[in-house]
Amino acid sequence: MTKRTTVQATLADALTEGISEHTFNRRWRILAVLCLSLLTVMIANMSLNLALPELALALNMTQLQMTWSIEAYTLIFATLLFITSAIADRYGRKLAMQIGLFVFALASLYAAFIARSGTELIAARLVMGVGGAFVIANDTIHRQPCLSVRGARTSNCYMVGCFGGRHDVRINNYGDAS
Repeated sequence: MTKRTTVQATLADALTEGISEHTFNRRWRILAVLCLSLLTVMIANMSLNLALPELALALNMTQLQMTWSIEAYTLIFATLLFITSAIADRYGRKLAMQIGLFVFALASLYAAFIARSGTELIAARLVMGVGGAFVIANDTIHRQPCLSVRGARTSNCYMVGCFGGRHDVRINNYGDAS
């Protein structure tokens, strides 16, 4: 018979780690916000892949611009991840996440409604990568149950990003998404 151990966070444990009672009581809501922010970042990354053929025609993009419009986000995102994590550690994860979501939202709105050329789309995607790196920098959770939830939500966000982006392409008539 194997002994099963469970990990339960208690208020006493949280207080010894410097977590306030108010924050401890909101831990699942905080995790939900982290999940939604990750979902937003993943959908933004996946949906461009699906909309790119029609978007390239509408913006008269070259093959090189199409490549950079996809790779710019990932390149900046991955490059800045350690730096934004250090900034979040130093100045606070909540502030870093708020800044990241604000930058990401502004760049997304610019890319969706204002960009009129491939170069503008690439620039917006670069800025989205900066915002996305700040959002994901807040994703370092040390407790075992939260690590399990984080792993499950990351894989689910990739799946939802792919299907959600496909649905978005169909709704906005970017072309045949079948």
